Amino acid sequence: MYQPRSYRRSLGEGRFSSFEVSYRETDLWIAVDALSAASLDMLSFKRTAYQTVVSTRTCIVHYGSDYAEFLNSMDPIEDHAEAPELIREMIHAGMMAGTGPMASVAGAFAREVGRVLLKTFTVRELIVENGGDIWVYAEEPIKLSVFAGSSPISGKIQVEIPPENTPLGVCTSSGTVGHSLSLGKADAVMVASYNPILADALATGFANRVKSRNDVDEVIEDMKLCEAVLSGVIILGDKAGLCGSFLFSFA
Repeated sequence: MYQPRSYRRSLGEGRFSSFEVSYRETDLWIAVDALSAASLDMLSFKRTAYQTVVSTRTCIVHYGSDYAEFLNSMDPIEDHAEAPELIREMIHAGMMAGTGPMASVAGAFAREVGRVLLKTFTVRELIVENGGDIWVYAEEPIKLSVFAGSSPISGKIQVEIPPENTPLGVCTSSGTVGHSLSLGKADAVMVASYNPILADALATGFANRVKSRNDVDEVIEDMKLCEAVLSGVIILGDKAGLCGSFLFSFA
């Protein structure tokens, strides 16, 4: 079921010029800082974003047509040395997170589009959001709210992304919000990492383990031990766990 993504309006409102790119199951929200947008050929910018979405999907679907377990497995699969680089990154992310490769697919799309746009065009700041999974490049701090569905603290916890740590990925998994499969009950598990593909898989892996309030403290401690995690948030009902080096604020 489609859920209106009204939260997109609150991401950098007034600071960015934004548009959406959709192709098949992929629906991206892309924002570029207003100063850069004023000097860009936006038609070319949008076309490049769309073409990157198509080529990324083609790569994943083509590989999956030959190796169905890549698309269907909920557990890590073996590496394939002959696979395209993106496919191998997704496989390795699944290995590290204890998930199937497709647990990282939203982060993969966001990363690929962000990386291509940043390489092709001159921009000061850029955000690519894909269903709650975000790739960020910024020159000034940016605050992101953690959306957690019906939780009473949904949207009340903000994480501040330092520009010196960008580009990076901020990905969220939920057992109660959205259509993505989660084996847990968390309203939101957010992971920030330099690698958006890994951030997506880790968010899913940690979320799978949160089945009750009692699990929040244990999983957040394990998140602290994961070197790839720059910062993390777990929300289940009115309980939250936080970790990492980024600043948090509360509405």
